Amino acid sequence: MITLDDVKAYAKIDYDDDDSFIENLIDTAKTYIENSTGKAYTDNNKIYNLAILYLVSYWYENRMMLGNTNVAEIPYTVQALLTHLLICQKYQGDANA
Repeated sequence: MITLDDVKAYAKIDYDDDDSFIENLIDTAKTYIENSTGKAYTDNNKIYNLAILYLVSYWYENRMMLGNTNVAEIPYTVQALLTHLLICQKYQGDANA
């Protein structure tokens, strides 16, 4: 399971001011990945966990106001991980496929 401490270590965040925001980003990343792939979160899926770390770090570092016309898209690395999760699900005969 990805924890607040995991994300803070990955993103090199050494202060506690944004802890609740980061925890919300973790939950949002899980939901985003579930909705994108149809695959429910499991603690032991390393690719899923890596995608969560990438997403949370990316969203944390790229906070912007709504209406910004220079909004960046989800990084290719995250898109590739989501595609991998989706493909693995389909070919492993996952009951959720």
